[in-house]
Amino acid sequence: MNIKVILFITSLALMPLAYANNNFENGQENCETPQGLAAAAKSAALLSCKWIEALGSGKAYMEKFRNLKDIKDIAERKKILEEFNKKAFALIMRNRHCKNNYVWIESYAENLTKDSPADLIRMLLHPVKPGLETNLDLTHKEYYGYKIFEQFNISAEKKPAGCWVPYKWTLQGTEGQVDKISYVVRCKDKDDGKFVVAGAGFYAPHKTIPEKEQCSMNPHPFN
Repeated sequence: MNIKVILFITSLALMPLAYANNNFENGQENCETPQGLAAAAKSAALLSCKWIEALGSGKAYMEKFRNLKDIKDIAERKKILEEFNKKAFALIMRNRHCKNNYVWIESYAENLTKDSPADLIRMLLHPVKPGLETNLDLTHKEYYGYKIFEQFNISAEKKPAGCWVPYKWTLQGTEGQVDKISYVVRCKDKDDGKFVVAGAGFYAPHKTIPEKEQCSMNPHPFN
């Protein structure tokens, strides 16, 4: 099949769904201030959680969706797109908050410890870095001085309704790594009844969010 046709068909899966409130942006975000960025990130994470709980994540279709071009059967490809398009991940992939900020989804591990298997936590959806979805050693992996997946998971366990986690991450156009703060919340996936963690963040000094609203501030939670 012609690559242009494939791209066109793929784009259909990312069209707005017939579901109320299917956009992160509500026209009220003030993305020019740290407070506005924080409000938009929190809103995006919570809304993504609602989609997952109402529609199901669609994580069972993710691998096939990412490798759609390798599926030769047109009917099968169409079926995958149709099913994926009904799910929360299609909405989350399409949406951004404050221009380029996004929501990612990872698996949740109950009673995580320092001895938990390296592949226990998996990245289920990352709109910007899909390569993380195939990484099998995320659980205890350190990124720029922070074991962020330990942090995210512990935070979602302690405060499942949501809290802020400080860490460092890369920012396009900037050398090195910069402060980032993400709001993480635990959601129950309608598809299989399992918990997942939704996160959305913004780049700003960690002190932007009051310490009382932050959790898992230790870069190495089990050390």
